[in-house]
Amino acid sequence: MTFVSTIAQAHGVPKDHLLVRYLERKTKAVDRGSKARRSLGNLYALLVLAEDYVAGRTSRFTDLLGRMKALPFGAKLQNHPLDNRLNDEFSRQMGVEGGLLAEFYRGQKVWIGASLDSVREEELVLYRTGRTNANDGGIDFVLRPIGRLFQVTETLDFAKYFLDLEKINRYSISFVIKVDMNARDVLVQIRSDAVRSGKYTVEQINLYMSLFEEIFTLPDLRAILKTIGKDSIAGIKSALSLQFQLEYGLLD
Repeated sequence: MTFVSTIAQAHGVPKDHLLVRYLERKTKAVDRGSKARRSLGNLYALLVLAEDYVAGRTSRFTDLLGRMKALPFGAKLQNHPLDNRLNDEFSRQMGVEGGLLAEFYRGQKVWIGASLDSVREEELVLYRTGRTNANDGGIDFVLRPIGRLFQVTETLDFAKYFLDLEKINRYSISFVIKVDMNARDVLVQIRSDAVRSGKYTVEQINLYMSLFEEIFTLPDLRAILKTIGKDSIAGIKSALSLQFQLEYGLLD
């Protein structure tokens, strides 16, 4: 019996639990000598995420990475364990779609069709199409069937937003921004910073700002969470649990 399974048994966790199996695989190097390669990145990422989950806190990418680097032998760790690459694997292997704003739109319906006699009712579904917080050049979410695009970020750098809008030929985007500000103040700051940069004309700035379809910040997300029923909350937790299992190799 490994030390991981011993700890799991003490807490009533089955030895075949996915988390136990993952931790056993990732800690095989503990007794192989000083030259064995230890996978501290994923273990530390799992630790700091679990700490926030248990404490009921929201998580910021930069804060998580900072806490990982502060752990023993973590100074040189990079951001890869937190960049959602394994989330993508989970989506491919298990067919699970993430739900950031998914529960908010679930049940909402639109009427759509090519002509009046072909109009039909369809539910809105938010699909994840890229990695959040990753410099992969992709769009994070799309809301079908109306084609709204969503990007998730935690920066207020106006250049990032203008680049996102430019790379899809200036198509409108809704942004989910992990800051404790209201949407109006975010837009004011982005415009102000763009003006101060001197890189764009007033007409160009007005054009880019007109392409911000909607802004969701942390206060907005908290307000949305309060409107979601207990059954939906359980669904969100289940989806997050499945995504984390992929993120840290629990399904390998």
